[in-house]
Amino acid sequence: MADERKWDIEVIDDLFDDRDSALIKRTPLSIHVNIDSWYWLLDGKGDFTVRSCYRRLQGECSDDHSKLWKKIWAMKLPSKVTHLVWRLCKGCLPTNAALVMKHVNIEAGCPWCHREAETSVHVMFLCDFAKTVWLTAGMAHLVNCFSYETPSAVLQKVFEQGTKDQCVEIAMLCWSIWNRRNRWVWDHVNGSVFGVKNIATHLLREWTEAQIKEESRKIRGEVGDRVWSPPPTGWLKINIDAAVFLDGTIGVGAVIRDDRGCFIGA
Repeated sequence: MADERKWDIEVIDDLFDDRDSALIKRTPLSIHVNIDSWYWLLDGKGDFTVRSCYRRLQGECSDDHSKLWKKIWAMKLPSKVTHLVWRLCKGCLPTNAALVMKHVNIEAGCPWCHREAETSVHVMFLCDFAKTVWLTAGMAHLVNCFSYETPSAVLQKVFEQGTKDQCVEIAMLCWSIWNRRNRWVWDHVNGSVFGVKNIATHLLREWTEAQIKEESRKIRGEVGDRVWSPPPTGWLKINIDAAVFLDGTIGVGAVIRDDRGCFIGA
């Protein structure tokens, strides 16, 4: 009761259990007598806005998270790796623990160590296999965390403390660890620690080389995809293609078009 600066004992005892009731009653009251009012925590002025609500539902309500999303999408990585890291931070990975929360009838335990529930932070950073991967890669100090931390908090720390190259390598290893996990769960194919690291390194190298070639092609003004060009006026053009199949048979095809691109025959 604000006007009398004391708790409404009857209401507290009616709404809360004995433990919570006792804790509330021990909470000191303000020396100022203020009238209670509604305040929206996600807005600086305390006013509710649809925008702040939408950002909250998207998990992007804080400036820290907004910066994290920008850093993730700004990294020069294969799109499937960037998407995996984003899903990891958003808590969207279909780990066993996450599927159990959605009422899927499976065991929540980790398919590798069988000792802890398979949460996102466990499979990526805390499982014995994952810890060995990070230790071998020399990144253990950057991804060191506790089970109660979220993946977004772990990667936020990585972006703050690690170099750009370290952030890229950690993202690649996250993708490779998840890839290895899926191969074990679905195909019962077991991969080694060095295999996980090599796959990540190889994928990044191939993607980087492809980007360099693409950039070089753009600089030279080359056209990436071949485009059909018409023959001189009054002429016909025949485009042919052939294929050899595994059973030894051969297929041949041809298309005839005129100088206007109109189909003549095949």
